[in-house]
Amino acid sequence: MTITAEAGMTLQRLQEILALHKQWLPLDPAWPESLTLAEVVMQNLSGPRRCGWGTVRDYVIGMRVMLANGKTIHAGGKVVKNVAGYDLCKLFVGSGGKLGTLTEVTFMVRPKPAASSVVEFRAESWIKSVPVVKEILASPLVPVVFDLHQTVEAGRTSATLTLGFEGTRAEVEWQVALARTLADFQPGDLTYEAGFWARFPDRASCGVTSVVPGKIPEYLEKLGAAPFVARIVNGVIYHPGDSLRPIPVDLDLSRRAKAAFDPRGVLAG
Repeated sequence: MTITAEAGMTLQRLQEILALHKQWLPLDPAWPESLTLAEVVMQNLSGPRRCGWGTVRDYVIGMRVMLANGKTIHAGGKVVKNVAGYDLCKLFVGSGGKLGTLTEVTFMVRPKPAASSVVEFRAESWIKSVPVVKEILASPLVPVVFDLHQTVEAGRTSATLTLGFEGTRAEVEWQVALARTLADFQPGDLTYEAGFWARFPDRASCGVTSVVPGKIPEYLEKLGAAPFVARIVNGVIYHPGDSLRPIPVDLDLSRRAKAAFDPRGVLAG
């Protein structure tokens, strides 16, 4: 239930290897065919399945990192039950390569689900999908994908609520049937994710607003007709421009970490 790979391997290649053993890494950022594991880990990239399966920090259990001084350190281990020492893996995940260069990573992996299905509900505006969102949250449904996204074409906006279900065939069929009793859900897919990120060749240029899930509508109103992808359960909204909510950052802690791992400023950032 673990796999260790060099950081230059692409995410897609890793998934292909795992599939031979009926396993997978439940991370699905856009363009896995070109994303290296180093990029996935250092940028903390996740995708629509973040709702049900979690993020990079939930799966990295070990890594090898080359520091700015040329020394290599090992953090974590290669077994799932590993609590020895400080959990430096979480420090490096999402660090953007500012503290060191990832050369090897060990992931905890999962059995590949027997069945998977995606359905979507289309509306003229995201506001009209809010009652459906509330119905789903109050139901027994447990989607692994729960996204609301807005697209803009020829000056007109449209919104789509996307649900994804994974598990045994019986579980998936039951959940899809229940979802269709709540609203007019039709067969869908996750192509909207790549379509949205195509606007941001540099992912860092995309605005990210993190809020309490119940306040998502309040912040979507501020976006107006701009395209967005909102992870309903996680309270994360991706959109053009800067964050809609100032995020307090402990700059002193960041500087201390940078000074400890890269005192001469060899690495970018």
